[in-house]
Amino acid sequence: MSKDPSDAAHLMPAMERVKQTLGQYPQEVVADGDYTNRESVIAAAERGVDFYGSWSAIDGQPGHGIEPDFHPRMFTYDERRNEFICPQGKRLSYRTTRRGPGGAADHVFVAQKQDCQACPKRAQCTPHNRMQKHGRALSVRLEDERVERFKDKMDTAEAKAIYRQRSRIAEFPHAWLKCKLNFVRFRCRGLTKATTEAFWVCLTHNLQRYFGLQRLRAA
Repeated sequence: MSKDPSDAAHLMPAMERVKQTLGQYPQEVVADGDYTNRESVIAAAERGVDFYGSWSAIDGQPGHGIEPDFHPRMFTYDERRNEFICPQGKRLSYRTTRRGPGGAADHVFVAQKQDCQACPKRAQCTPHNRMQKHGRALSVRLEDERVERFKDKMDTAEAKAIYRQRSRIAEFPHAWLKCKLNFVRFRCRGLTKATTEAFWVCLTHNLQRYFGLQRLRAA
């Protein structure tokens, strides 16, 4: 139980509790998108845990209003000059690197303001850039190698099949507690009291499932 409304930082503390109880980390962990972030992926790799999660497909997406023909993937990289060339043939030079969480690094390239101001495709490429300082900006993200391996793994059919098992196992108890036991909100305040209430509700669910399975075996 936690007062934190976000699940983002809770996966690895849970794994530490598993180790404290069982003496080792689990071999595999399956978690939904709230738990799947760079910090969790790297921490799982460091502990030798095979992590399966739903990675949010937000990296590298074009800004609002940018047409598909001017998506970042339509820009060509000139390795010799460390520049990008836009679909209209203008160059974007390296400007800076922004360090993000989990070892991510965003390398920012920008075009000359005068190039974009005179471009006939300005409205399709950079509709919300007023160009007070520069033209179109392009951000290229370089990930930690452990994050890259995780993304590659989650693109495989095997990993997707493993992840699909999560909803059948994890979401069913949630639906049961809400629909069968009408547990949609806590009836008391305070972390200790809420934990106790949740314990009794979960115990009730487990006993109901146990007796149901016993009846199936006896049939």
